[in-house]
Amino acid sequence: MKLNVRSDLAIATSARICLTIGYLSMGLLLAAHLAFAQPLQGVYRGAAPGGPPNTDAYSNWLGKNITLGQDFLPSDTWANITGPNWLLSPWQSWVQAQPGRNLLLAVPMLPSGSGYSLQACASGAYDSYWATLATNLVNHGLGSAYLRLGWEFDGRWYAWKAPQGSGLEASYAGCFRSIVNAMRNSQPGAAWQFVWNTATSFSSTTYLANTWPGSSYVDFIGVDLYDQSWAAGSYPYPATCDSSCQQQCQSNAWNSNVRYLNMIRDFAQNQQKPMSIPEWGATLRSDGHGGGDDPYYIQNMHDFMGNPVNNVAFHSYFDFDARDGAHRLSSTTTAFPNSAALFQQLY
Repeated sequence: MKLNVRSDLAIATSARICLTIGYLSMGLLLAAHLAFAQPLQGVYRGAAPGGPPNTDAYSNWLGKNITLGQDFLPSDTWANITGPNWLLSPWQSWVQAQPGRNLLLAVPMLPSGSGYSLQACASGAYDSYWATLATNLVNHGLGSAYLRLGWEFDGRWYAWKAPQGSGLEASYAGCFRSIVNAMRNSQPGAAWQFVWNTATSFSSTTYLANTWPGSSYVDFIGVDLYDQSWAAGSYPYPATCDSSCQQQCQSNAWNSNVRYLNMIRDFAQNQQKPMSIPEWGATLRSDGHGGGDDPYYIQNMHDFMGNPVNNVAFHSYFDFDARDGAHRLSSTTTAFPNSAALFQQLY
């Protein structure tokens, strides 16, 4: 009888242990899911030297410590493309001031103006410049920065443009490879994370494949997606557009734009690379093609980036009012008060 009691007790104890392990496993899975569903968060708050302190001010506004700052190397001269001290030094100080910080840096492939080409870049004609950039980054403690080489190449607004149907797709891919090789050869101990980064001016995965440098040259696949649209029934809002009408326009804009996120996600999965969104933001444009104060866009972007299926590794909000549109949320005079409030709640 005592033996049976002990047996029953052992069985019950074993069951409790198994149940406890099960709960612990579920908890670990949930924790892993939550960790996975929170991409690294960055921000662009203006160029150096103001960018680093503005990034800290943004962290204070958001109530969250942002550890990924963003900047753009100027494309006017090779001297600026290769990493001038006036830009890299402030970011060096910012990155080194706190563990875990890093820089997301956009790197032009060519100077603006004539006389330079993607074909020449692909042939290695500019490798000495990339070696200089590599040295300057390492000397400033930025040997593990995220580098957006020739970002938004599918558009027509940068010197390194290689839009769909241009015949420059293979040259762009070759230029990308040449830059990566030159930088790695110059500083083999560095651990840069190279980002291959489109805008929303492509329409097929065939184009993506034709401009793809190869898996060994890319760490993250990115797309920049702002709340702007030229799709039918989206923006500009009609002159007599009430709240219901605005919601429909915003929905039409999102449905038009989300296909780019989906195409990049699918392409990234096929290449077995994480996805990223290096630039995004609410948008107010003088031509009316921005959604303005649009919490619907903020919510949808949050939901997409937080979905583990999409494997978004990092994103960076463009919290800055640029020449082509306003995007800044972190201002007492923001044009997007409802979007800003939701953003602070979600992030």
